[in-house]
Amino acid sequence: MLNKKRIIALIPARGSSKSIKKKNLVKVNKKTLIERMFNVLKKSKYIDKIVCSSESKYIINHCKKIKLDFIKRPKKFSKDDTDIFFVAEHCLNYLKSKGKDYEILILAQPTSPFVRVVDVNKLINILSYQKKFVSCQTIHKTPHNYHYLNSRILTKDNVVKFKFERERQNKINKQEKPQSYSFGNLIACNVSNFLKTKDFFCQPCKGVEIDKLSSFDLDDKSDLEVIKKYRHD
Repeated sequence: MLNKKRIIALIPARGSSKSIKKKNLVKVNKKTLIERMFNVLKKSKYIDKIVCSSESKYIINHCKKIKLDFIKRPKKFSKDDTDIFFVAEHCLNYLKSKGKDYEILILAQPTSPFVRVVDVNKLINILSYQKKFVSCQTIHKTPHNYHYLNSRILTKDNVVKFKFERERQNKINKQEKPQSYSFGNLIACNVSNFLKTKDFFCQPCKGVEIDKLSSFDLDDKSDLEVIKKYRHD
């Protein structure tokens, strides 16, 4: 039996996007990215509240249509360089003013359309049972060609150099490089630790390995071609 804690899942959905216009309303198999994430979160029997934070009237109207609770985000928290901490803090403070308090916060980015509820539940179970951890995140193995030791930088003189040249010297072969991981786009944390550190990735943080598709993140127009080819729902 899961130790019951009050859990909120936040779907941050800003209206403006420079890479893709109205990105959060892009459809995959006739469902918007916001709706897909909402449907996944609804499958979890542990989540008490699912809410979308947005400043966009288009997204707010969409939330009304799919019956997703929303909080209107102030414009000062809707800029390109806004730290997601302030978006989440605003959401938590608003709900607290309404008498609703939560112990676990899940950040569910809608630009990850292939998130699975089983992975959401794994994060919840970790924070409910394993007291050692105050946050947990999904991760996936980084392909060799994207390994951090293979990262290059371009100097002002257009000279290409390895960013971690010294570390790389003794680990040139694939087998010699330590396995590295990339963020899988789901993060859950203890609310009190989150507010104290102002960081979703407050330590110690547990990693939950997921597959490449589950970690997919829609970032630019080239990624649209990937989701166009996706037919399974």
